[in-house]
Order: sequence, then structure tokens, then C-alpha cells
Amino acid sequence: MNRLVRSTLMTALLIIALSVPSISAKNIPQGISFTDSETNIRGVQAATDRIELTVTLMIDQSQQGFNKSFWFDATIIRWQEFIPTLDNFSHVGIYLVKAGSPGNLIVELRDKTGATTIDQQTIPEASVPSLGWIMVDFYQNPAIALSPGEIYRIYVYSSTVSPSPDNRYFWRGASESEYCQKCDNDASTAWPNFDYSFRSYGYGVKRITNADFDLDRDTDISVYRPSNGKWYIKDDSPVQWGLPGDIPVPGYYQGWTIAVYRPSNGKWYVKGKSPDSWGIPDDIPVQADYDGDGYTEIAVLRPSNGKWYIQDMGNFS
Repeated sequence: MNRLVRSTLMTALLIIALSVPSISAKNIPQGISFTDSETNIRGVQAATDRIELTVTLMIDQSQQGFNKSFWFDATIIRWQEFIPTLDNFSHVGIYLVKAGSPGNLIVELRDKTGATTIDQQTIPEASVPSLGWIMVDFYQNPAIALSPGEIYRIYVYSSTVSPSPDNRYFWRGASESEYCQKCDNDASTAWPNFDYSFRSYGYGVKRITNADFDLDRDTDISVYRPSNGKWYIKDDSPVQWGLPGDIPVPGYYQGWTIAVYRPSNGKWYVKGKSPDSWGIPDDIPVQADYDGDGYTEIAVLRPSNGKWYIQDMGNFS
């Protein structure tokens, strides 16, 4: 395939992938081997962090749990920080409860200080469901360019003052969220671990960071000491997790980050989860996000046959 044909094909694919109908709001479903006395995790992860190029709309960040909610109106404004890994922002999903007639819903994207509004969308009250996720469209030629790793804010409020609980919006969230320990929101004084439920969407270059122990979307300086099985993470207390001979395999395993692979029995020990048997002696752990869902997959490379064994995905020569 010559360069001109290839370029034309890629341009067509990009246009097709980005031709999503512009809808203000709608319901959406819930939906190596180590011999040194210490291993520098950050150095190891430099080889396993990856750059993924995609032209399809995909979820970037999300805090999906909820057990509490806070109301808002034209004077009471709620906001939630998020740290994107994609370099373009096109949609945000938020989980709301609507009571009565609280006015039009206003959703904004702002900078990390909240002082600058990057974009604003107004959703007519009639388009907002009484309960559930809605998708707010932020398409802008065709999306908004963001800086991965930087903090941004999602603001929500309504067009009218709602003194009565019978006519209010409520933004739901989790009082003990693990979404981002360095993120903040307007309810932080009363609920220090609270995060509002949201899902951010976009496309472009996605940065996957495995050794992110405080969930701030950035690699943390850390070492694993095989002699005592301890993890020494900068600005944190040592964590006991591992035995001599274990290989550190940090990642984002559905919310858990500290993990070791034990070559002697082919098991993966992810802190907070049950052990996974995935491997045999001499396998090399190669954990990464192979399906682009933002989570780390357990995987090994078997030197004896040159195959990659990725959990829940299959074997690859």
C-alpha cells in the first residue's frame, strides 16, 4: 500500500470514528528477572508503560461507585477533579437524580483552579432523566485538547435557585472512593474521601502508568527490596508484600496496584485480591493494558516457545 493510499485510508477512518451524533444528554448503561539487591520500579516501568493511539471514542477516567449524593442549584455548585490520560476530551457521563423541576442542567469543564471555564454545555431539563447516567457532549472541532497528567474540573449546577428539596438535582458519588487520592472536590471538608460519579471520554494518545500507587495518574518513585519483600514508596510508609525471589509487577488491577509474581509457583499476588495462577517456572511477567480498558492484564512471556499468555485474552506467538 503506497503512502498516499495509506494516508487517505487513515483520514477516512478518523472521520468515521469521530462522526458521533451530537446529543446533549442521553441515558447510557452502567456499565525480566532481577538480581540486584533493590529493583527501581520506576526504571522497570519505563519499559512497560506504553503509548496507545486510538481514533475511537473510549472511556478515559471514571469514578463509578455511589452511596451518597449532594444537591446543587444555581447558587450551590458541585465539582469533581479528574486527571486525564487521553489528550482529547469529548464527553462526560455523570450520575444524577432529578426531583421535580430543578431547571436546566449546566455542566462545565474548567482548569485545575476552577477559575477558567474551558467549555460549557446546557442540557434542557426535559432531557435529563429522573435517575441515572447521562452523557454530556463536549465536542469542539471535534474535541477539546487536554494535557494528560494535568488536573481538570467538572462543574455542575442548574439554571434556577431550588430552595425546595422537591425541585433539585442531586449528584451521586462514593463517600469512600479510591478513584484519586490526590484529587479534590467541593465536599472534601465534610467528606475527605468523597468522589462524585463520572466517566470522561475522549480519543488520542493514552498514557498507561503502572507504578501509580497513590492513583494520581503518574508514576511514583519506589523500590522493591527482595531481601525482605518490602515496597518502599516515596512519601509513604513501607508495605510488606512479597517473598525473596518474587518479581515486582505493579499495575492497575481493577483498583489494586501492589503486586508480585512468584516464579516458583507461577502465581500472581495482587495486594487486596486472591492469588492468580498464571505462569510456569521461567516465564517472564509482562503485565500491561492489552485491551485498552485502563486496567492492567496479567500476562507472561514464555521463552521456551516464544508465546505470550494474556489472561482472559488468549495466547499469542
